[in-house]
Amino acid sequence: ATTTSTIGVDLPLECTVYTTIDDSTRVVSNNINDGSQACDASLFDSTPDPIRFVSPGGTQIPTISPGGNNCGAGGAGWLVTSHPSEIGQSIDGTVCYAVDSNVCWQSNSIQITNCGGYYVYQLYTPPTCNLRYCTVEFPDQCTNYTTINDSSRLVSSNGGSGCDNSSFSTGITYVRFVSGSGKDMEIPMSSPGPNHCGTQATGYVTTDYPYFPSQTVNATVCYANNNTSCYASNTITITYCDQYYVFGLTKPPRCPARYCTMDLPIQCYNYVTINDSTRLSSYGESSFDDTTLFPRAGSISYVRFVSPGGTQILGTPTYGSRCGTRYSIYIDTSNTPYPSSVGETVNATACGYYGGNLCYASNMITITNCSTYYIFGLTAPPFSSPSRYCTVDLPSQCYSYRSINDSTRSISNLVNGTACDQSLFTSSNISAPTYVRFISSNGAIYNYAPGGSNMCGTSLPGWTNSTFPTNPGDTVNAIVCYQYLTRSCYVSNTITITNCDSFYVFGLTKPPRCPARYCTG
Repeated sequence: ATTTSTIGVDLPLECTVYTTIDDSTRVVSNNINDGSQACDASLFDSTPDPIRFVSPGGTQIPTISPGGNNCGAGGAGWLVTSHPSEIGQSIDGTVCYAVDSNVCWQSNSIQITNCGGYYVYQLYTPPTCNLRYCTVEFPDQCTNYTTINDSSRLVSSNGGSGCDNSSFSTGITYVRFVSGSGKDMEIPMSSPGPNHCGTQATGYVTTDYPYFPSQTVNATVCYANNNTSCYASNTITITYCDQYYVFGLTKPPRCPARYCTMDLPIQCYNYVTINDSTRLSSYGESSFDDTTLFPRAGSISYVRFVSPGGTQILGTPTYGSRCGTRYSIYIDTSNTPYPSSVGETVNATACGYYGGNLCYASNMITITNCSTYYIFGLTAPPFSSPSRYCTVDLPSQCYSYRSINDSTRSISNLVNGTACDQSLFTSSNISAPTYVRFISSNGAIYNYAPGGSNMCGTSLPGWTNSTFPTNPGDTVNAIVCYQYLTRSCYVSNTITITNCDSFYVFGLTKPPRCPARYCTG
């Protein structure tokens, strides 16, 4: 059904004069397999029509590919660009149409206006049939929630004895966390350690966030206290409301326990999700192409890659035609490593391998560390068509780890000491290690026998002669030996080593005795 609405507010004209569409067959859950396909070519023309999608027919065009044969059509239309974040703002957008395994078989431009609480889309006729604009329906909690603006909840806020037992009832309270500037925040996905966030027992999420707009997941919140990373826990819900998260919070199990927050850049919330397994470096040659999917220089599209389509752009070159394209694009991490600090954004060079030249053509992109995932600010690849960004699928420890930047662990530190890692790594179970990324001293546990004691700030320096995994995403078990005087392996324990493409993450267990310490170099 369509109606014309004229509502007098101080917004752009399209926010007050538009046509509403409430067609429930457009929602992404409307999968078709019977050959009956709708087409928007007859509904729209070359002159833009201002459209507001309303319930029960969905309220927004999705920012993740639904795949073909959804939304009542063979070609499902989705936004490869983000929605405007400021009220009254209008931007140009690109709609891609997913057909079968091709997430962007055809595309066309539209305009999007943020009308404060809803979006109006200036829509044109799709390039052909059977192509159709898709919609997603957001649950009530995306509009009915309590806003909490409390800087004492930040991970960077030390000390305190606050408790959320008095803040939340025994039922579910829907909450949106924001900063003083109005920027959205989220509950962290790695342990802040005790005595942060204005409390002793700090609450963080141990399960993945939803990545599909309108999706709600159950999540476990653990509270870190003393030397225990999960001193207590409870279940909450997390809803992805396209550009922000709403948390369904329950009463923590004991005091003092409190939900923590992290202040992250806007692109950590406002991005397009791509889950296309043909991008993996293990996939052979095809004709998929990013030169029309992403904007040219001067504009940028923020993208999160998710499994099964890989979780980040490959950091090493692919030799030959891979990733579903002819010219595959990777990130030159030898010059610009992935950002290691949460919230950090770096400029990086995306290179294309061709004719023996590792960086035959290149363009600049951005990478943002969003705590447990990366967001890529992408432009069109520098190659001629077809060329494409390659991805690699990495395990969760490549995104959820403890960073240790401690120069005293260096094998070159010859100062006598008695430092011991038994209090830092408390689990002796190789199935439940503490995942660590070493930032300094080559970013790895020392790979040779030290030749003596009293190094790395300890009497028993830890080293390994195990072979590190060479393929991104691979994990191996390794033996760490601790040298005492001339005995190179006086005692030992087992750890894991994961190749995270451009760095290693170590699954560390409790050393067998003190003073024993993991050395780096």
